[in-house]
Amino acid sequence: MASTASLCTLPNELLLAILNILPTRALLPLALVSHRFHAVILRLIQNRLALAANLTEHTLLLECYHPSAKLTQPPLYCTYLGTEGLAKPELDGDDDRAMGRLGFLNGLYSRFRPLRKEPDTSSSGHYGTADELVTEIVSLEAGEGFTQHCVVTNLVKVGPRRGLFMSFIDIGDGVLRIWREWLAEQATLSPLQSPTPPSILDDYASSSSCACPAVEDTTKGQNSAENSPRNDTRVLWVNNSSDSVGIKFRVKERRWRRDNPILFQSDDEVAVSYSIEYEELLIRTTHLLLKVEKSLLQEHNHSGKAVVFGSFLEDHNNASSTST
Repeated sequence: MASTASLCTLPNELLLAILNILPTRALLPLALVSHRFHAVILRLIQNRLALAANLTEHTLLLECYHPSAKLTQPPLYCTYLGTEGLAKPELDGDDDRAMGRLGFLNGLYSRFRPLRKEPDTSSSGHYGTADELVTEIVSLEAGEGFTQHCVVTNLVKVGPRRGLFMSFIDIGDGVLRIWREWLAEQATLSPLQSPTPPSILDDYASSSSCACPAVEDTTKGQNSAENSPRNDTRVLWVNNSSDSVGIKFRVKERRWRRDNPILFQSDDEVAVSYSIEYEELLIRTTHLLLKVEKSLLQEHNHSGKAVVFGSFLEDHNNASSTST
């Protein structure tokens, strides 16, 4: 009698090779087929998250500006700092922990350092971490309760020439609202008082297993640890209700020198000015993975085309300013 073959009878090496062809969204429903499929797909997704977070072939651009500075504020280039909890623990022989791992991965955040310098393409687009933090002055007039910044985060693949991008994918586009009370509270904190999470793995080890959720751009993370970035008061989230993109700041109050005394009541809101430093850009790692896959698909479908940004006054005789 001839034996019938199926995917379940294949060795793990062949099963990995076959499933690796599928995009992440298509893999997730298959994780419910069996414990074996779940373990194989877990390995694939965890490896994809690590590659996506490192951005070996891509660069993150952050634009954060007051609406009045839209035409003058240059984009910030972001270098990868790390993703707590992404390192794979030993799960062999522990089905309970393995079954909750996909849900835990959906709650991880990758951290990036915004910098003003452009990436060095000779070193895979990465920077050193010793560069000074980007600093901006935020001022509020008397009686003004908050100010707003427009935030645009893009995933780009830098081309061979300055200002040339082979792909351009929007990660997040929204508004960051900076309140007077938040500025005053953060200015009183020292860096040592900031609730920076030492490790998310500690909470995962004690968490209960959960069902395998679909990886969506707007889903909530399954990690409810107290040290989650969602509970860090120094992080402001784009569009407030979304938790896919956030920026972590350091705030310092700027003291004004007044030669003449100014009379005001103690309960009046006077004009204030603060210096804010861009410490980290936080992006949900699963959200970033989906955008990286979209960028790779766009690059495949538009092979040979590029998007050009920048001034062409210097190369007027040798270059065209139209996109190809």
